[in-house]
Amino acid sequence: MASNVQAAERTRQAIAAAEAGDIADARTLLAEALELDSDYELAWLWFAAVTEDEAEEKFCLEKARDLDPKHQVSPALARLRTVTAACPPELTPIVDPPPPEFLSGYVAQARDRRRRKLWTRTLAVVLAIAVVAGFIALLAVSRQKYTYLALVVSDTNPGQLGGQEVSEAAQAAVDAWNANRATSTTQLRLETFVDDGDPEKARAVAEQIVADGRFVGVIGHMLSTTSLAAAPVYAAAEIPAITPTATADAVTADNPWYFRTVFDNAQQGRGIATYVSGVLKQPQATVVSTDDPYGSSLRTSFVEAYRQLGEVRADVVISADPARLDRELDRAAAEIAAVGDPGVVALFALDPASSALGTKLKDLGITTTFVGPDALASTDFYEGLLAASPALVNDSLTATPLTEGTLTGEAVTFYDQFAETLDFAPGWSAGLTYDAVDAFAEAMVRGDIPWGEDDVATARTRIRDVLDSARDSETALPVLTGPLWFEPGNAAARNVSFVDGRIAPDGRVTLTSAGFQLSPYAPTIGVTLPQEIRDGTAVSALGDVYTIQRVVTTGFNINEIQDLSAGSQTFTADFFIWFKYRGDGEGPTQVTFANAVDRTLGLGEPLRKSFSNGEYYELYRVRGTFRAQMNFADFPFDSQRLPIVVQNANLPAAKITYIPDQDNLEQTQEQRLQSGVNASATIDQIPNWQADAVQFYPMSVGASGDLGDPSIAAGSGGITFSQMVTANLISRDVTSFLIKNLLPLILLAMVTYVALWYPYKDATARISFGVTGILTGAVMLNSVTSSLPAVDYTVAIQWAYYAFILLSGLCILGALIGRQLTESRQLARVRVLDRIMRIGYPAFILTVVLAYVVTF
Repeated sequence: MASNVQAAERTRQAIAAAEAGDIADARTLLAEALELDSDYELAWLWFAAVTEDEAEEKFCLEKARDLDPKHQVSPALARLRTVTAACPPELTPIVDPPPPEFLSGYVAQARDRRRRKLWTRTLAVVLAIAVVAGFIALLAVSRQKYTYLALVVSDTNPGQLGGQEVSEAAQAAVDAWNANRATSTTQLRLETFVDDGDPEKARAVAEQIVADGRFVGVIGHMLSTTSLAAAPVYAAAEIPAITPTATADAVTADNPWYFRTVFDNAQQGRGIATYVSGVLKQPQATVVSTDDPYGSSLRTSFVEAYRQLGEVRADVVISADPARLDRELDRAAAEIAAVGDPGVVALFALDPASSALGTKLKDLGITTTFVGPDALASTDFYEGLLAASPALVNDSLTATPLTEGTLTGEAVTFYDQFAETLDFAPGWSAGLTYDAVDAFAEAMVRGDIPWGEDDVATARTRIRDVLDSARDSETALPVLTGPLWFEPGNAAARNVSFVDGRIAPDGRVTLTSAGFQLSPYAPTIGVTLPQEIRDGTAVSALGDVYTIQRVVTTGFNINEIQDLSAGSQTFTADFFIWFKYRGDGEGPTQVTFANAVDRTLGLGEPLRKSFSNGEYYELYRVRGTFRAQMNFADFPFDSQRLPIVVQNANLPAAKITYIPDQDNLEQTQEQRLQSGVNASATIDQIPNWQADAVQFYPMSVGASGDLGDPSIAAGSGGITFSQMVTANLISRDVTSFLIKNLLPLILLAMVTYVALWYPYKDATARISFGVTGILTGAVMLNSVTSSLPAVDYTVAIQWAYYAFILLSGLCILGALIGRQLTESRQLARVRVLDRIMRIGYPAFILTVVLAYVVTF
């Protein structure tokens, strides 16, 4: 009887401990009660109430049921019917011992059989889930419908003149679209065909593409001859095609289904004629052209235009057959020699080997300057001229739709990445091929065309309609190299630019923008057009007016970047800068640094000056502090762009433009990041940051208004200045930042988590830990972001602190709820709440961490 009384007393003490939230004390007291009286049913019931283990709960309930079969524990046991009962460790001394040893083998075997069944069932479930998941994934892939584009190249050869450049550029554009702008249902897929530069095979390839039935458009062909052969096939099948390289007028002139991202030969021949007369000031020209569609169309447009500007001394047509080229060039040289002074030789051919004409003329004692079309804008052509005379390399020019001076923004990044990946600098065909892919993708979007659907015919028609509607700057398609729209005849509206050759110190031949270009006329404030024409800064030809624009090649070699201030958004840079330019005058080096803190910062005195091959060279060293527009939305996972912006102090962009030096563009990023004064060191001198890349590109800035000048027609004036930008791309050393700034937060989170294991009789301690977490987190957040300027957006790191503050608040709320449940003796709910809090706390933190990993 005494043991029963003592057992009841221990049970009452256990109940009090449990109500106070001290479950461990309650278990100990109940174990003591049952040790005093193992038949005390109430102690078994309370042990079942306080335990958090369902196996232990079932064990205790079964003991209570054995003592009183009439007790209403059946519903609770029914809930636990799938649970295997287990004795609480505190009660082991008072329960029955294990079976004899001769039975243990049978018991073990039975247990093993149950385990094997459990594992077999689990494995079967896992395999079933895997099979279902695989089937769903396979079904999703099979249902993924792509929109297909066909690409046709002449060959797959590497290098600037091979199809590799075009195919790599097209695939890069498709990959960029799918990764950055497409959704899961607007994916592009590219398939490549090769026509070997053969018109007959080109037609066969076109028929193959039509028969396939999947393609909504075609990019190609590369040559005018192959494009002309394939064009009727695409037109008959009503498939839109865009050629990035074929310039013969007939390819697109009378074909509503064929477009191009390059100018046509009518534009090109007219532009070359205007340049020869207006910029080179040559009153005489000799024409040598091949008899294929490419050479013939160039010859026609050039001769028609130039005869209004000067004298055509000779008009020589040669065969385009490569096997006859050498003999044909001999004949052309003889005919040129017969006219005496040929003036400028306009050489219109596809084959770069036609540069051998320079050697043949030299052998006849004739020196001249060559002007060629886009097909000859390659190092192969200039290397052929080098065999005749180094002077020819520097003096000869070739037309091109793109130069390094026309690349900005994404185009600069693409060309840099292309050169880094394929180990050769891409030519203009790469950019215009990328434009063709962009044009198709944007046409799909603008035409609201259902991607990947079976109705390919409707997609083709809508794409053609969108392309046909892009006829001016207002309706232009946004592509890599800038807005794209089409002139009558479906050729892209592009300026004809010019490049010439340069002989590097190592003997290599490189191409760079010519020293002067023709740009659409832009009136100068306070200067009349007749005065500009007299001054030689503008040209009136063939009914059009152009501004002669001086091109200044600008190079940079950064020595160091340091003193980055996030608060003031400034940095200090030390660098070498040099200028190469043609023509007289001090204008090219009268520059200002547009983003310098000190607006009076200038070049100072030159470290070196020289003049060679008609080109001036000046070198300076500058050190200053510059402003940068920084974005801290991703702080501390942010990357920043630190620009150095050079701008002419007086002359607008119509008269002078700055472009990156080819020497810079050909450097790898590793070379660009080397210090100019110490090749063994990098330019990065900013603690906790690392320099990732350096980019060089031109841009312009200005206003479109006439600024009150009454001599300028409304809407046609304004001042635009050319700028040359060297952008230093840096990223924060995230690892060191997180160790320094997030380690205290991690420790604080761990300490706050410990409070969740306190009994609810110490609810005040739990609450105090949560309050401390909130206050400390707020102080730490202010400390971490104190270096940032005042911004009107939330930076990335703030969300982590906000999440912790929310978590601390939930801990406080959980402590208040737990205390209320304990006081009302709802112990089962207390256990559930504890389980939720103790599991949910780390799960919440893990979710936040994963969100940051995925996002940044």
